[in-house]
Amino acid sequence: MTPDQNDPTQPRLSFSEVELRELLAVYAIDAVSSEEAEAVERYMAQDPRAAAEVQSYRETAAMLAIVGEDAPTGLWSKITDQIDQAPPALNVERLVSSARSVTAAQGQAASDRAARPRWLSPAVAAAVVVILGLGAGVVQLRSDLGETRQDLATTNRALEADTAQTRLDRAAASAMLSPEGMIVHLAAADAIDPTTKGSQSAEAVMMPSGDGYLLKAALPQLDAAETYQLWGQLEDGRVVSLAVLGRTMETASFRVSDVSQIDQLIVTRERAGGVARAEGPVIVAGPVSV
Repeated sequence: MTPDQNDPTQPRLSFSEVELRELLAVYAIDAVSSEEAEAVERYMAQDPRAAAEVQSYRETAAMLAIVGEDAPTGLWSKITDQIDQAPPALNVERLVSSARSVTAAQGQAASDRAARPRWLSPAVAAAVVVILGLGAGVVQLRSDLGETRQDLATTNRALEADTAQTRLDRAAASAMLSPEGMIVHLAAADAIDPTTKGSQSAEAVMMPSGDGYLLKAALPQLDAAETYQLWGQLEDGRVVSLAVLGRTMETASFRVSDVSQIDQLIVTRERAGGVARAEGPVIVAGPVSV
């Protein structure tokens, strides 16, 4: 005589993919029949994702135990003993075959779900609902925490950069106000581009210690492949690099070993990253009066 598959007292001979997935949470709290447990274990042996899902449910169930929820005798120790077990190897052929049957199985999902819970006690059914809900909540919480940490890291980097720029602006302003500060006005020369004379400029200040700051620059933003670069022309005509300034002209610091040897400050347009010897056109320049 063929067992009646709608009779909850009769063993199930086979289970669809949909049924097996629905059994995972129930299996995690040890509330399945021996036939169902065997079917779920075969399924987990073929699909590591199912094994990982059961482990997640067990972790959630263990959390409930920690906060004092009641559970069947010996269940929580059995769950925690199995949490650390490594998931089985992936059987690709089995997964491909199972994937092809999912579409057909989904048509039976509604009736299967209606038939399956009849053997569950109210307490077990409630436990499954709690574990499923908390499991999803734990996953979402981990995701939210990851995003929060990333946002905080981004904010911290922005604050650090803003703080560094603020300190630099304050130091430059202090040097400009100092009676020892030597202010240098840099402007575009007629020979470079007469149409821009007066519209492109910058100011620099150098302290006797050799610390210098370039600020109050009115220069256009460059392409990503270019950078502004600051040079110092020495008394003997040599030109030395003082700072690579970037695409935009924000307050920048530089240092010279001997302020008295600098005759002129020059800003050129160079390749991104800067160059060892000036190659690009001079944008602005100004004499240093010691």
